[in-house]
Formats: sequence, C-alpha cells, structure tokens
Amino acid sequence: MKNYRITLPINIIKILETDQSYFNFDVKNELYSRIIKNYYNKFPINRKRINKIEKVLKNKISSKHLDAVVKELIEIDIKPARLKRGIKTDRISFKVTNNTSKHVEKLEEILLKYDFESMIYILREIFISYANLRLLDKEKIVLQDEISELKIAISKQFETKIKYKGKVMIIYPYLLTNPIDDFSSYLLAEDIEDPGKIKALKLSEIKIKMVDEFESFTISPNKEIALNKYRTKEISIFNSKNAEEFLKVLEANDLGYALPYLLDEARNNHDEKIDLSKNVSTKKQQS
Repeated sequence: MKNYRITLPINIIKILETDQSYFNFDVKNELYSRIIKNYYNKFPINRKRINKIEKVLKNKISSKHLDAVVKELIEIDIKPARLKRGIKTDRISFKVTNNTSKHVEKLEEILLKYDFESMIYILREIFISYANLRLLDKEKIVLQDEISELKIAISKQFETKIKYKGKVMIIYPYLLTNPIDDFSSYLLAEDIEDPGKIKALKLSEIKIKMVDEFESFTISPNKEIALNKYRTKEISIFNSKNAEEFLKVLEANDLGYALPYLLDEARNNHDEKIDLSKNVSTKKQQS
C-alpha cells in the first residue's frame, strides 16, 4: 500500500491533531483514513461536482470541446491554490489501507483526467477543506458509520452495546441531537443499569460494540413526551445558565477560542455558573 507525505500549513496540522484527540483515535492514520473515505466525494475537487459541470455544459457546447472547457473551469474554479511562500508548513504521513484504496483510486481517476499536478495536491486540498469545516460537519464525516448504525438502532428500537469513556454499557438509544447549532452531537439514551433516566452521551466518546437486532425496547408515553421536548428544543441538555453564558461567548465572536476546549465546561448538568467569557479571555492571552 502507498504512503503519501503531504505538506500542510502548521495551523491545519494542529487542527488535525486536535481532532485526533477529540475523536479518540490512537493512530493519526485512522483519522486521515476516515476523512478520505467519507469526504473524498464531497470536498471541492470531486466527481460529483465535475459531473454537474459536465451535465450543465453538455447541451450547450459540442462534445469535441466539452473536456477542454471542463478542464479550464476546474483550473479556474476548483483547483486549490498553491501553498503561499513564507507560510509555516510541516508534513503528515497518510498510509493507504484496504478501507481507503478504492477511494484513492477514484481520486487517481480525477488526477489523470484533469491534469492535476499530483495525488499529493488533491490529498492536501481534502485535508485543508476538512479542517475548515464546522465541528458538527466534521462529526458527520468522521463518525459517519457510527451515526448510521445509531440511526438504525434508534429507528428499530434495538438495544445497543457501547463503550463510553472506558465503560461498557448496554443502552436504549433514543435520539441524536445537537443542543446548539454548529456544535458536537449527543446521543440521548437510557442505560439499562440506571433505568428511568435519560442520559446525554457525547457522540465522539461512543464506540459501538454491537447493535443487537434480537433485543428491542419500547418507549413509554411519558418518555416520548420528554424526548419530543428535546426534539423541538423546548428543553436542552444544557442548563439555562450555562447556555446563556455560552451564547454570550458566541455573540462576542470568540468562537475560535471557545471551541473545542471549553465545550465540556458549558455542557454540564449542574447549576453553578461558569464564567466562559473569563476563560476565553485567559485562553486568548495564553495564545
């Protein structure tokens, strides 16, 4: 299997390192592989977008000139810019695995057909494009398989065995939610060892061990009423005081400093007031 050494701006590498920690991956290549596998056909240079351009132009120009025009549009509109001179860079290493080989082959088709400089060129753009996404969108990419499994378990009401922060649990999964737009997702679920209580489990901390199709559960009318309140945002897994403080931070345009390190401080179920604004100011001074 091939191994690519990709030059990236230092700030992009730091984001990838933060995400590796956030998603609890022991090996960097596991994060890189998930990005390639689940984002290769969604980032700016992708078959879907190129096909759309071709479809729009197909009936407007002759087939003889179609490829040339598409190549020109890609050169102007889609191809990424070269790294600027003077920008601090470093390299990451991405190893192609069995899980990513067919996706890399699709990228190689684009490379050959549209005269891209090299595979490194395309891979660099994938990682830069990913790093600039919202956290919620990153979760949809990196945790795509987990989200798909949980949606099935929720819709079919199957018991699910997970590992959460080192503890193995059997749960009744009820609802995937993100309390405030743009931020990380949570699974509302009930631990069968702690019946009657709806728990908010951070999606990035969940490792699915098994969705048990032979063990199902039912949702009581009272619990359904409570879940509907979460669905409509009538209530939130944030308590009101912390939510108010958190929103102040957002309004002050301090998002970059508040995330991802201060999220857990805001997302607690206690009533003590957290001075996020002060924490953000401290973070700014330190950086």
